[in-house]
Amino acid sequence: MKNNFKENLLEAKDLLKSEKAYNFSIPKYLQLKYTFIPLAIVIILTFFYIDTPVEKMVINLPIEFTYFFKKITDFGKAAWIIITCVIIIICRLFTDTERLEERTSNLMNTSTLYASFILVSVSISGIIGQIIKSIIGRARPSLFEQYGSAYFHHFNFFDAPFASMPSGHSTTIGSLFVCLFFIFPRFKYLWIVLAIFFAASRIFVRAHYPSDVIFGLALGSYTSIYLYYWLKNRKLI
Repeated sequence: MKNNFKENLLEAKDLLKSEKAYNFSIPKYLQLKYTFIPLAIVIILTFFYIDTPVEKMVINLPIEFTYFFKKITDFGKAAWIIITCVIIIICRLFTDTERLEERTSNLMNTSTLYASFILVSVSISGIIGQIIKSIIGRARPSLFEQYGSAYFHHFNFFDAPFASMPSGHSTTIGSLFVCLFFIFPRFKYLWIVLAIFFAASRIFVRAHYPSDVIFGLALGSYTSIYLYYWLKNRKLI
């Protein structure tokens, strides 16, 4: 088993060193250099004109309504996604696929590539998101009555109540569902709807403002998009 692990690990390292084989380009309507300004405008307008009215509405919602979203909002936690992907990758590293049927071996290899894609995307976007939110230091909606929706404590790296923008859960959700969008394109509309639904739950549990959620979804989505094309051009996915 140790030999299998070492051989598979060396094989994985060789795959990561793969040279660029194709030159697939990200469509212009998805490239950050073309969409950054429109996205920034949407986030800014949402910040100034939508966050406060929405928060006032959410405060007055019935407890039964918010209870439902509290039950499903933790779907956006990165931990379960990372653990699941790591388990899939470890199982592959300890498996001698030469002893398996070709169909099973191909399925395991494909699953491992997809798990690696999701793992890297969720991890990278999560780290970037944590750095950005710590620098911005926006007060969460739980402090709305005290500070309002436009209070910032910049460069605050250890105080969760001042880590609202961007939404970490929404970043994870954006990253995950864009990965699924590329892996299972047949269900692309379902992934879009689910991403919006789960990200919106962060607003209804008063963890984030709408602009935080939009920012997070964009960050996670773009991480997956650029990573996907990087992998695709090296025949890794």
